[in-house]
Amino acid sequence: MTQPPLRMIAHRFGIPMEVLACEPLGRPPVAYGEVLVRMTATPINPSDLIPVAGAYAARTSLPFVPGYEGTGTIEEVGDNVDPGLIGRRVLPLGSAGCWQTLKVLPADWCILVPDDVDDDEAATAYINPLTALLMVRRMAPQPGDAVRNHRRRVGNRSHPDPHDRIDEGARGCHRALAVGGRKPPLRTC
Repeated sequence: MTQPPLRMIAHRFGIPMEVLACEPLGRPPVAYGEVLVRMTATPINPSDLIPVAGAYAARTSLPFVPGYEGTGTIEEVGDNVDPGLIGRRVLPLGSAGCWQTLKVLPADWCILVPDDVDDDEAATAYINPLTALLMVRRMAPQPGDAVRNHRRRVGNRSHPDPHDRIDEGARGCHRALAVGGRKPPLRTC
């Protein structure tokens, strides 16, 4: 038996533990150009909690479902969307709302997840890793430079940023890792 859809929702701003509520969610309708994604993994980031606390109250409409990162599987497509996408794993980007079982969004805002990337890794591959990738590209390290990459925790596992290997070879720089918040002396690996 499938568990009914749920969502974490804020009806008011405040301390997240005090204002977030778990509520049932009906099956949302899927309109033209949209997809329905069944969420399978979603992390908790400061970028999710800051709006709950009210830092962006002027541009956040209540109630709202937090969660800017996550992974899910396309379960339904609207008109003018390729039905071949049903069953594909995606990153549903472009808005909050990942802290719910079912998320509807424009199909164009979905990024396909490669088969060799698990849900936990994919769910955290959007905000921080892409920020780090942009930073490395803009800083343009030279061959031989060391770049610090902080590993993030997902459950009990530590994952390197999946995007660090993209620029490591392309830029010729060496990676130095900091695990679990401890910063080792900068060294090349």
